[in-house]
Amino acid sequence: MIVINTDKDIVKSILMRNIESFEIIINQYEIGIQRYIYNMVRNPETSEDLTQKVFISAYNKLYTFNSEYKFSTWLFQIAKNKAIAYLKSYAIRKN
Repeated sequence: MIVINTDKDIVKSILMRNIESFEIIINQYEIGIQRYIYNMVRNPETSEDLTQKVFISAYNKLYTFNSEYKFSTWLFQIAKNKAIAYLKSYAIRKN
């Protein structure tokens, strides 16, 4: 049994097939990620959609997380990449 004290412990738990632990990650970071994305895209619905995509990507790529670094940095980098990709596609569609 893994004692869940830190983000790294939660990640280990998820990787050991304790999928319910991912809810802890969502509950801890969802509001911060959504605000971060909103500050980039300035649209509430888009920020909600992109936030959901961030967590889907994080879950699917969790095995790539390097535990030598902070989990929050990794997660916010995914958010940044999703927002930038959206903004680029929005600019292309707008032109």
